[in-house]
Amino acid sequence: MESKGGHWKELDKVITPSDLDELWEQITGDALAGKEASGIETIRIRKDGSRINVSMTFSSIINAHRDIIGLSCVIRDITERKKIDEVRLENERLISANKARSEFLTIMSHELRTPLTSIIGYSILLKEKKPVN
Repeated sequence: MESKGGHWKELDKVITPSDLDELWEQITGDALAGKEASGIETIRIRKDGSRINVSMTFSSIINAHRDIIGLSCVIRDITERKKIDEVRLENERLISANKARSEFLTIMSHELRTPLTSIIGYSILLKEKKPVN
């Protein structure tokens, strides 16, 4: 997709990883049709090789004659938000696992208590050498 200035391909190389080629075509097509594309999340790689989570918003740049003359892209670093979300999800998983463990122990305690009470009672009777009826 070439623009009048020939910069679409350059932006394509900077913004889109190869696995997003199809999405890129849709985003630029929507933006050129006047639609905004927002909240597109992807992982990018910095110059130092570290990974960064980003959210991208694309929109058209329109001149005074209402002609679309370009494409605006805002990229937000959401790495910290993603880390917080991961911690929150892990906490929820741990809470759920702890609840399941507690429920299991409660049920097992109840299930074991009944026969153990009888066994303890018989043990006491045997220890006192009283006949069992």
